[in-house]
Amino acid sequence: MTSPRRLAARSLLACACVLAIGGASASAAKAPVAVGDYAAIPKLESGGGYTEGAFSVTKEAGKRTIVAREELDGIYYPDVGECDDQQVPLLADTIPVSDTARFKIRDKTVLDETAILVVWKGSWKTAKRIAGTITIKSGTCSSTNDWTARKVG
Repeated sequence: MTSPRRLAARSLLACACVLAIGGASASAAKAPVAVGDYAAIPKLESGGGYTEGAFSVTKEAGKRTIVAREELDGIYYPDVGECDDQQVPLLADTIPVSDTARFKIRDKTVLDETAILVVWKGSWKTAKRIAGTITIKSGTCSSTNDWTARKVG
């Protein structure tokens, strides 16, 4: 007959093995962030206008980074235009993508004595699809929207 201590030790060992295997398969199942051009749009409740976000993801020295598309002058974020009436790119030239396929940037642009603060964050749901939120503040206006993006081309 197996003693209660030995039975408990076997149970703990079995649980540890299951957790280790589960963790390894979960990280192995997540595909790496795809390099290339992306298009981003805000999720809108009932139609309405918006400006599409446009950026690229590059890989250098094993690290992925968000940068401007080759044909554009900066990194553009998805915007519904509630707190700013101009399409301005981020001041940042690059945004690092973490090893967990996430990014976040806080960027402040001053136009004609008005500051536009953008807090943009997202995470890859698959290798070619991103979801996140964007908050834009200008003066007393504050707008927060969900957005999605996909790899294009």
